[in-house]
Amino acid sequence: MKKIIITILLSLAISCDVESQTIRPKRSRSRTVTVEVDSWVPEKGSLFRKLTRELPSVSKVQVSQIQSGLSLGLRSADVVVFQGKEPIRIMSSKILVGQKAERFAKIWRQVNRGGANACFAPAYLIKFYAGDEQLFETIVCFHCRNLMLTDGDFWGFDADGPAGLNLLKELKSLFPPIAEQALGADSP
Repeated sequence: MKKIIITILLSLAISCDVESQTIRPKRSRSRTVTVEVDSWVPEKGSLFRKLTRELPSVSKVQVSQIQSGLSLGLRSADVVVFQGKEPIRIMSSKILVGQKAERFAKIWRQVNRGGANACFAPAYLIKFYAGDEQLFETIVCFHCRNLMLTDGDFWGFDADGPAGLNLLKELKSLFPPIAEQALGADSP
């Protein structure tokens, strides 16, 4: 978890005592306060910012629910390797087009950087398109708060902040848990 040190300068200035009309020198004190920040806006010039805040308009988004390499057998025939590193199995996919794709991209553009852990058991593969051209793809793990971008590195994101929770809500609406699907099928 990253810590950002914020120095707060407390200046106590007494410049003039009105009753005595005497001028007193300015006195100042400073103290350092450490604040843990688990969410921050992506840094300008970073790949994370380029692929979130600066993501151009999209016409299509393909979202897939996946099973990660941590739970796959080594000889699974339906396993694909994401960016040459991460074995995944695509369980189901949805394609969003037009306004639905842009609405999803709008949620994605708000995701902030954040602290991360190391489990990396991604549940979602997301591909963004402009026309037929794929802009980029990523796999996302909400457990450890990591996603893998086009550089093949893990990037921590704020999964618990408003934008992260909104993204998770949108993903869960596309892929309801199996128990909920079964309940929905039986209800009138």
